[in-house]
Amino acid sequence: LSGKKVVSGMQALAKLYAKTEDVRALWCLQIRRLRKIVSDLNVKLDEDQRARASISLVKETGRMAESKTPTGTGMNRQALNKDLRRICIADPEASLYQFDLEGADNWTVAAECARLGDNTMLEDLKAGLKPAKILSLIMHIGADLVQGMTRDEIKSSLKEHTKEMPKWIYPACKAGVHGSSYGAGWKVMIETVLKHSLHTLPLELASASPLTLKKKDVEALQKAFFSRWQGVKLWQAQIEKALLNRGWLDTGVGHRRLFQGRKAEWRQGVKQANNDTLKKALSSMPQFFTTYFTKLALFNLWFDQENVR
Repeated sequence: LSGKKVVSGMQALAKLYAKTEDVRALWCLQIRRLRKIVSDLNVKLDEDQRARASISLVKETGRMAESKTPTGTGMNRQALNKDLRRICIADPEASLYQFDLEGADNWTVAAECARLGDNTMLEDLKAGLKPAKILSLIMHIGADLVQGMTRDEIKSSLKEHTKEMPKWIYPACKAGVHGSSYGAGWKVMIETVLKHSLHTLPLELASASPLTLKKKDVEALQKAFFSRWQGVKLWQAQIEKALLNRGWLDTGVGHRRLFQGRKAEWRQGVKQANNDTLKKALSSMPQFFTTYFTKLALFNLWFDQENVR
């Protein structure tokens, strides 16, 4: 129950399982997952036996959202289960592609940190090192050891230690990098890790392995994150200042996002940004630039002379 409303979404069921470890919550999650698969397979086609979709722009960041057509045919291909993507067949002499941009937002965060004087994350990314991988190593062998390593030494150490790391470390660090950058608290990060670990349950629920972190795990993770990438705090403070003083954010390509609703609140006699609005503001710029450059690439492909018919 959420207030007076009954909810049964994945987040709510994951929360319930985290609190109770009641196997019935896993049953509900499994039923929910199987119903989603049935829904994905039950695609209504147009009269010419083609599957189409409606694409709309998310006004805040310019991202593209996909859904069924207004007549109820087609599907949301963006949310299609990876194992079911084979049901979408391309036309002759054509191909269908899916690109996973997970982690792409880190580049905007890294560039903002470099602008403020800390180029650590940017140099890590240039060297082919994912922040979540580095954070996993820090959590496993300690910040002091990693701090003194060159990036080549970090790569070698990751090859040496990855197989022996506890299974919870990398999923937790992925959530930790994302959550710490965008202002998530320890509760949200625990729920995020648990939700992802329950996303693809095995048919035999007895073999399920949900990851339930403790508060101390998340706090240690966030401490390690902000210790290596100190520019993130500077960037977050700059975004909060802009939110309090102006109420909007401008990008370098002319896009302005105006934040509606409550922007500030008083906590212990200090005026601070509203938590919910601040989290939206922190994720706004990375989301926008990932979208912008993806669409720019599509634009260039569309008008490339090799692709013009």
